[in-house]
This record gives sequence, structure tokens and C-alpha cells, in this order.
Amino acid sequence: MKIFSIYAALICTVVNLMGTEINLGSKVRVNFADKEIADKFTVAEAARHFHAVTGHDPVISIGEKTSSPALELRLDKTLGPDAFASEVSGDKIILRGGNIRGVYYALIDFLEMIGCRWFAPGENNAVIPRLKTITADRSWRSSGTPAFRWRGFHICGTGMTRDGRQYPHFDYDTALWMVRNKMNFKPIHNQQYDEVNPLLNEVLLSPLAFGHSYHDWFKHQDFAAHPEYFALINGKRNRDGQLCVSNMAMRRKLVERIVDFARRHPGLPVISLAPNDGYRWCECASCVALDSPEDRQEKEINNRNHSFAVHIAAEVRKERPETVISTISYCNYQKAGKQAPYEKNLAVSICVTRAQNRPLNDPQSPSNRTFHQRVKNWREKAGNVIWSEYILSYGGTFPRPYANQMRQTLQELRKLGVTGFKSEVVPGRYDRWQSAIFYMYFVARALYDVNLNTDKLLKDFCDKFYGPAAPFAYQYYLINRNAVARYSGDFFDIRAEILPDLYSAKDITAMSKAVGQAEKAVVNEPEKKARIGLLRRQLDEIINGRQAGIDAGQEAGPVDVTKLKERPEWSFFTDRKLIPIRNRSNFLQFNPASGFALAWTDKDLWLYVRCGEPSPEMLLKQREQALKSPFASSNIDCFISPRPESGEYYQLAVNFAGSFYDSKCKGRSWDSNFDLIPDIRIRMRDFGWEIIVGIPFERLGSLPRTGTQWRAAINRGRKCDGPKQLGGWPNGGSWHKIKTMGVLKFK
Repeated sequence: MKIFSIYAALICTVVNLMGTEINLGSKVRVNFADKEIADKFTVAEAARHFHAVTGHDPVISIGEKTSSPALELRLDKTLGPDAFASEVSGDKIILRGGNIRGVYYALIDFLEMIGCRWFAPGENNAVIPRLKTITADRSWRSSGTPAFRWRGFHICGTGMTRDGRQYPHFDYDTALWMVRNKMNFKPIHNQQYDEVNPLLNEVLLSPLAFGHSYHDWFKHQDFAAHPEYFALINGKRNRDGQLCVSNMAMRRKLVERIVDFARRHPGLPVISLAPNDGYRWCECASCVALDSPEDRQEKEINNRNHSFAVHIAAEVRKERPETVISTISYCNYQKAGKQAPYEKNLAVSICVTRAQNRPLNDPQSPSNRTFHQRVKNWREKAGNVIWSEYILSYGGTFPRPYANQMRQTLQELRKLGVTGFKSEVVPGRYDRWQSAIFYMYFVARALYDVNLNTDKLLKDFCDKFYGPAAPFAYQYYLINRNAVARYSGDFFDIRAEILPDLYSAKDITAMSKAVGQAEKAVVNEPEKKARIGLLRRQLDEIINGRQAGIDAGQEAGPVDVTKLKERPEWSFFTDRKLIPIRNRSNFLQFNPASGFALAWTDKDLWLYVRCGEPSPEMLLKQREQALKSPFASSNIDCFISPRPESGEYYQLAVNFAGSFYDSKCKGRSWDSNFDLIPDIRIRMRDFGWEIIVGIPFERLGSLPRTGTQWRAAINRGRKCDGPKQLGGWPNGGSWHKIKTMGVLKFK
């Protein structure tokens, strides 16, 4: 007993001498024990952040013994890819990673422990503490293992490289933010690899190829020699259609090209093989024979697409066992083909449009039940399943208070064996991202740790991002979260049409009070004042959008089509009260305003649209591009159904340069060769441009009478010097769906 007491006393003496903390000082010693982990990026990140924290450059050594106390980074492959484990050992803090990226994550984890945060892309959204010395409790230890193998965002639109060059589908600040928050890949298109891979490697991100890609493997120049490789549509081979996937010669050539591509690009472990965007499927007997009876009945091509991808993946695997082939669950091929076999080297990206205000495993949500079962079905057929959810593509700059629901969804996806997660996003400097800073931050973090405490993370975010305004900002977030939690229905994203039901007058009052108090708390702190300013802008949009939702509902009633004796002139429409065209995401009117009016004569339907543009001068600079496609730049995109019960409708898209597209449609198919013979007049104005279009009733297949009711949607797209905005009538627009079109009443 006496010996034990002496031994315990000795331990206490040692602990007291060492202290309860390890102090790394202000000039932190950082030793990379293994040369292979001392990559340029990780070394630079260590130097950058320790200098920013203490004001002194760290002392960095590579593969050398260093004096204590020190931070030592080591490679430990037993941990597994992207995993890390850290602990205090004597006078050293040991940071171990399962690979180079795991070592970097260990460094990031340590920096987070001392207070660093990267809440959104851009250094202005980082929080870096200022400390005289860096310390750690001797009991500190930390570890992490990624919940999903692949965790990434597909950066859409135009971003910036590190040296300030504009670059499509890449943004340096966003990529840097991704890896700092433990994401590990960026989806790319096959043909982007050579240019984008060096940019991604610079920040320890890996490229994986997903997305529409038939056109990557067989281009227009292949059509002359092998038209039989391309889809048979209306009795003719079409170079702009999909592939003739039943053609075995095409399959052999495709395998040959993919294998060659894989050999030349060994750094791309996943290669895309997915249908081109849209429909235009092959109608030859052999392709149709690949469709299951259920597919034919539902006008889908699930089994055709799936079995083709399986065949190609299996053939490529014979030559390249390490190469995974990706396809997508999308459009009218979302389901796993019942007749297709399992293929371990197939990766299926499930494109998700579900109720974000409900967890995936909520049995009360019809859309989530559908996707839950879809994941199970694909897991039985493919070695890899990727959840591809549009978390930022829609919903404008409204809040995204879905963190709790997303955490439960990610937990369920992990249980189901999903391999990875990706989403289309805009670069971090765009308003859409800035309006969803916490949600984007949460998603990135939760992809690594699905058991993340949402409330704890939100409080930490508010404390560090908003400073003295934190309690009020936290209250603002809670009101939004509670509004979503009590909403009884399902919604894909927050849009203006649900705002009156989502937010009560009491909610609006409480949010207004919280933001007002937050503004007062940071009146003398410019950086945090700007951050609260984002909440103010968002709140104003909620208030205005809520009222716009009410107004839009009233405008969605029947629109009168006025009878005329002769072809109308400009003066007839410009003197009339116009029906507003509202923004798709928030129902606010375009600024400058856009609107439309309709009239008819004995032979024609006449449409007038006023298209407001913030910079008509900038628009004119896009004329050359606009002449190439009616969907480029500023345009109108209209749908007319004279006989809604038939399922038929007509599409006409025209841009400011006069380039147009027309077609006759039914269900999921359309005839792009159909000619509406439109009579188009366009003129540029100081507010933008305006258009009058006449369409012969003979081409519409119906002659109305007084009292006749048709359905229509009058939409427009606006793109000048910023991202494209979509909108329309009714209710912010309707595309290709008769049941969501508005009613026209002929007077």
C-alpha cells in the first residue's frame, strides 16, 4: 500500500511539472515526419495559418528530428483514406493521416481546435483567432473517418482561378473551402480532365467524371462515317440524338475509346458514360427491344440505359479493373433496370428532386419514399451509388433551414450503403451561396461526420461569424427552422408560392425584431455588419416574396385574349395593362419590369412581351452568341395548349436577336421539325426589348371561338452581365407541363 502511494505521488509530480497544457509558443515548430506527405499545399496551409494566428512564421522541417514542443505530422496508412487521428504524446502533438489528404485533415482539425473556421468561400468568410501562443490540453485527442467515400460539389457557372482568370466549372476559393471542410472531390466532365486536374490537385481535390457524356465518345464528325451509331428518330439517323445503344459495333468502338482514354488519364478513376441531356432516344427495333414491358407502358427507358451501361462497364473492367464507369438516374431513366445484372464497376448518380423539408426516411413524404426505395434498388445493381441532390440550384436566395432534415437523410444514406454525395452549386461569391452560408457549411461538414450536432454547430457558427450579434442571428435561424418543421406538406425548396403558408405574421414580426437587434449589435463592426446585412436582404425578400406569392396567386386566374379585326401594331399593346412576368425563385417582378398581353384575329394568335433588362447595351454585345441559339442570352419561352385534354402543346422560344425554336409536343416527346411559321417583330428599347409574335391557328390545329379556353405559359430568361434569371406566368413560370399552365380565355 505504501509502495502504491509513493508511485501515485510520483505520477502527480510528473504531471505537475509538465502542466495540464502543452505550449507550442508563438513560433510553432511543425515537422513533417514523412517526405511524401510534405506536399506543397499542406506545407503552405500550415505556414499561412500559424502566421495568421500568432503573427510569426512557423518553423517547418521535413523528415528531420525536431526539438520539443512541436507539432508532428505523420503518415499512418492503417487509418484508411482521408481518415486521421491526433493526440498529445509527451511534448509533441502528433497528427496522423491515412493518406496525404488525411494528414491535411488532421492539420485542419487541429486548427479548428484552436478556433479557426472557414464558413464560406473567400478569406473574408474565414474566422482566424489572434493568439500570443498556441496551446493544447494534454488530454486532447481527436480522430475522424469519412462517412462517405466521395464528397464533392460540382461548381457550375464561371468562377475564378487563383491568379484571377475566369474559368468555367471551377472556382479556386470554392475548391479551397471544400477541402478545408473535408470534401475530397469535384465532379467534372470527361473532356475537362486535362485542364482541370492540375487546378484540383493544387488543393488536394480529386476529379471524378459524371454527367451527360454520349457526345464525348461519338461526336458530329463520327456521323458521316457511321450514322448507324446514332439514334434513329422518325425514320432518320440523327447526329444530335442519343446513341443507338443496341448497335454492337458501336459498343465495341465505345469500349475501345473508353479504355484508351482511361490509359491516357490514369488519375481519373471514374469515367462518365451517360445519355446526353434531353430525350431523342433511338426508335430502332433493336433498341426498343431492350425496354422492359413496364418501360414501354410508362414511356421510359430504364432497362435500356441501365443494361447498356452495365455491358460497357463490364467490358472496360476486363481491360481496366480499376476504372469505374458512371451513369445517371435521371429524366425518364431514373429506375434500376429489372433485367440488368449487378456490376461492381458501375457508379450510378441518382439525381434527386425530393422534399427537402423532410428526412429521406420519413414515411409520410411521398417523394422521399420514392427516392428511398430507388436507392435500395440501385444498391442491388451497382457497386457504387452517388446521391446527387440539388441543394443550391433552386430556391433563389431564400433560407435553407434544412440542416436537421439533411443530417437524418445523410445518416440514412450511409445505412443504405451509398458511396458518395454531390451537388451542383454556384461559386461561393454568388448571392445564392451567400444566402445559405450555414447550410452549405453544415452539408460539407456532415458529409464527413453524419453524427454532427446541428445545434452545437449552429451556435458555434453564430458566435464566431456574427460576434456580438450572435444571439439575435441564432434566433433568426431558429425561427426559419421552426417554420419549416411545422409545415405540413412537402416542398422541394422554399418558393414564393408557399411563403404565405410557411411564415405566419408572428414569424415575420419576430424575425424583423431579431435582425433589427442584430444590426444594432454590430453597428461599429463593418465586417459583421455586412454579414448581418445578408440576413436583412434575405428577410426583405421573404417579406416581399410572401406578398408577391399572394399577388401571383390572384394573377394566375384566366387571362383575357382580346379580339381584333386586323394585325396589331405596337401601339395597341404598349398602351395596355400587362400581366406581370415574375421571377421563378421568389415571385418578385423583374426589374425593369417584364409583362405580356394577348390578342387574336380570325386567323392568328398574337402575343406581346415586354422584356426588361438592366443593361440593354450589354445585351447588344451578346448578339453574335444569341444568333447561334434561341436559348442564349435574353429570350422568351412560351407553351400553348389549345386542347389540354389531348396532352398536346406547342413550344416557341425566341431571343432578342430573333433566333427562334419551335416544336410540337406531347408528353415526353416533341417534334423539333414542326414549324409554327411565327410572324416575329422585335425592337430594342431603353428598358430592354419587346416582341410581337403571331402564330397561325391553322398551325396550332384549332380555331377558337368567343368563350374558348386554352392553356399557356409565358416564360422568359434574362441574362446580361450576371447569372441567368428565369421567370414567367403563371406563378413564376411553367415548362412542359400542361397542368401547371395558366388559362387563356378568348373574348
